[in-house]
Amino acid sequence: MLDRIIREETVEGFLSVLSDRQRLAVRLFYLEQKTERQIAGELGITTPAVSKILAKSVNRMDQSGLIGKTVMSGSLT
Repeated sequence: MLDRIIREETVEGFLSVLSDRQRLAVRLFYLEQKTERQIAGELGITTPAVSKILAKSVNRMDQSGLIGKTVMSGSLT
């Protein structure tokens, strides 16, 4: 429970630098722990497109200085 709260607060803090679509994809992937395939179905796009959105999102957050190696390695999941 505490892990989820910390994870949500951490991810929510990063979302301000993202577009609406990136924000939604990150929420679905990191907070709701949905797969890229599930996200693709919800957004009506391909799985590779979801992968690209998530990668660009992480890169954008990293470039902004708000994110470190912890999230990029996937350890928030």
